[in-house]
Amino acid sequence: MGAAVLARKGYAPEVGTVAGIFVGGQSRRMGGFPKGLLHGVDGRPLVERLGAVLGGLGAEVWRVGAHPAYGHLAWPLVEDRPPEVGPLGGLAGLLWSAQEAGFARVLVVACDLPRVGEGLLRRLLEERPEALVLAPRRERWEPLCARYSVATLPAVEARLARGAHGLQGLLAEVGAEALALTDEEARGLEDWDRPEDVGR
Repeated sequence: MGAAVLARKGYAPEVGTVAGIFVGGQSRRMGGFPKGLLHGVDGRPLVERLGAVLGGLGAEVWRVGAHPAYGHLAWPLVEDRPPEVGPLGGLAGLLWSAQEAGFARVLVVACDLPRVGEGLLRRLLEERPEALVLAPRRERWEPLCARYSVATLPAVEARLARGAHGLQGLLAEVGAEALALTDEEARGLEDWDRPEDVGR
C-alpha cells in the first residue's frame, strides 16, 4: 500500500502514529482459529478491542497480514513483504508502507493480547521518541508489542535477504532500548496462544 492509497482514505503524513495490528499468523496451536477473533473478557473480539484502544490513543490503525478472516475490518491492509517468512515480513511491509505515507515510526501489536493495557501502549507511543526500537524486555524482547522507527527498514530488509527471520536477532542488531514494566504491564503481555489459554 502506497502513500496515494492512504491519502485517498484520508490519512495525512506526519499526523499521529501508525499502529499495525498483526493478524497474519496461521494460529496452528489454536487449531487454525484466528486468534484475533477470540472474544475477550469484555465480549469483543480481541482485534476489535485493540483497535479501539489504539484509536483512542490517537494512532492510525492498520491491519498487517492478508488473512481472509479479517476482511470485514475497515482498517487499511498492509501485506507481508515478502509473504510466508513470519512476522519479519509483516514488519517489513508495515515499515515500508509507513515510510511511503510519510510516517517516521510504527507501533507493532500482536492480535492475541487480551489484556494489554492502554497505559503500556501509551508509553510505547510517547516515551523515548529518539529510540530506533523501544520494546518491553523480560527474559526476552517483546517484539510484537513494540515501537519501531522506519529507519530500521534497511536492517529488516538486510536480514530478510540473508534469511535471518528472527525478531529477537533484529532487536539485538539495531540496539533496541528496553522499556521497564510494572507487574501489571507484564501481565498484560500474556497472550492467548493455545485453547487452554483462553479466558485465563
